[in-house]
Amino acid sequence: MRDKFGPPTYTLTNQEIGNDKTKIAQFLKGKTGIYTVINQYPGTAGYSGHIDFIINGACINGSNAFPKGGVEKIEIWELN
Repeated sequence: MRDKFGPPTYTLTNQEIGNDKTKIAQFLKGKTGIYTVINQYPGTAGYSGHIDFIINGACINGSNAFPKGGVEKIEIWELN
C-alpha cells in the first residue's frame, strides 16, 4: 500500500488503543478511503490482516475492526 499510495492519512496503533475498543470506533468515525487492519496475533485469528474500502466509518465488506487476536494497527488512506 505504501509503495502505491505513500504513507497513510490516518494510523491507529495497538499502543493508542490499549484495552479501550471504543477508541477504534472513534477513530473510524466519518472516514472514507482504503482501510487496512493488521492483526496483533495472526495465528489466533488465522489471518494476518484485512484490506477493505471504508465509507463514512463503515467497511463496505462489513469486516470486523476487532479481529480475534487483537489489532496491531489500523491504517486509512483517505480518498477524495
